[in-house]
Amino acid sequence: MKSMYRVVELDSLYEPWWFFEGWKDDIVKMREFQDFTQALDFYKEYQRQMSANFEDSDSRGSLLQAYWNEEERAWCDACDEDIQRFHGLCLLKGWEKIS
Repeated sequence: MKSMYRVVELDSLYEPWWFFEGWKDDIVKMREFQDFTQALDFYKEYQRQMSANFEDSDSRGSLLQAYWNEEERAWCDACDEDIQRFHGLCLLKGWEKIS
């Protein structure tokens, strides 16, 4: 049986590469694939769309990407202040990052 690949979009107060406890609660969209090549093609197209919609981006590796617009902020109870809101895009194997 082939591994499940997931392309996941997150809406979070953290960049997607941190995988803090409860990170799955920030998932807003997800698509699953059995084939890595199909998942990668979908991820790259999604990446192009996200890049067109956000002013800034950063990545950790080629399969974990954060996007944001400076004016998009949200209240952080733990921080007691408004902080940057991020839109993450990840290509995962199962629920794990791909090395």
